[in-house]
Amino acid sequence: MIFIGVPTEVERNEILKPMCLRLNLDTQICSEVAKWTPGYVAADLAMLCLDVARRYHKLNDAGGKKNEEWISNCWRFCLAKIQPSSLKGQVGVINMSKLSLNDIGGATAVKQALKQAVEWPLTHPEAFVRLGLAIPKGILLYGPPGCAKTSLVRAISSSTNTTFLAVSAAEIYSPFVGDAEKTISELFQKARMGAPSILFIDEIDALVGSRGGRESGSQERVLSAFLTEMDGVGLRADLVSRRDQGELLDRFSKLSLGSKKEVIGQGVIVIAATNRPDSLDSALIRPGRFDKILLVGAPDYEERLDILKILTKKMPLAADVNLAELAKITELFSGADLNNLCKEAGLQALTEGGMNVEEINLVHWTYALSKVKPSLTDSQIEWYKNFVLR
Repeated sequence: MIFIGVPTEVERNEILKPMCLRLNLDTQICSEVAKWTPGYVAADLAMLCLDVARRYHKLNDAGGKKNEEWISNCWRFCLAKIQPSSLKGQVGVINMSKLSLNDIGGATAVKQALKQAVEWPLTHPEAFVRLGLAIPKGILLYGPPGCAKTSLVRAISSSTNTTFLAVSAAEIYSPFVGDAEKTISELFQKARMGAPSILFIDEIDALVGSRGGRESGSQERVLSAFLTEMDGVGLRADLVSRRDQGELLDRFSKLSLGSKKEVIGQGVIVIAATNRPDSLDSALIRPGRFDKILLVGAPDYEERLDILKILTKKMPLAADVNLAELAKITELFSGADLNNLCKEAGLQALTEGGMNVEEINLVHWTYALSKVKPSLTDSQIEWYKNFVLR
């Protein structure tokens, strides 16, 4: 029996080139498309090329002209409609939408830490091999609700062109014996098939909580299955001996950038989020499983101002609206609360001024502040700041 795996980035590039030539498509973009398509097999790429070709012909029939921006947007538009065959199934939501870290306000320290753990190994793989650095197998984000934990993971996945699988604890649990363990196994198998990939598990505390005397045997089995899968992911560059390192680096330096990324990033990074870090089992948060544990805390004044600027970027604000003042008076607001505040102000402007209203005035924000209350408390914020997992 011979296993034929999912094409690597380099192989996808080689598959795309003849397809594009046969369909009279530009081949210069093939290397970029190969980066955008982790988890795609040859049939998926053929379907993608055919869809792009149809859009090319429509533009030609209309007498339009193609430029680099149009070509890139055309490929991305068609790509968003095609789900990788290797990742199809009932478990794991494949999020195809593009989100940048610049689209998320605040959380500067967390963004930098995620870049170091996820982005750097893919963009500078030779440095990790040279220094014998281990790429984190798992990253745990904890903090109060509504502080953009999920959005941060989506954004870092998008910026690194990795496959993004997302699942919550509620989707994994089943009343039938063995189903949850099977689902976990399928999730990790999917992630490996689409590698390099990020497997995001939301509300992980509900899935693999702390072992004690009250939990059921099902929870024990789920935790055991999860720990087993966690131990089988990732790539340990630190296990390369000093004696072999010179030879490895010499071979490594001769590879193309795409091949380097495949070598260093062909594992799976598991990222989990929780609002209840105190309920996690100690075996889960030890080094070697969740190597990086990051607090995504409540936004401070500067971060709230940054969030408000991003949220109101497309909102026509009147001259009497001062975002700095709004940031000051929204002290216990999470990012989700600020998002609701902006929506409420906009809806109030429509209610008062009708569908032809052109600006959102201070009075609308004042009304919104009376309706939208902060979801965080001082004691809650302090608890997360003082909480120490290790």
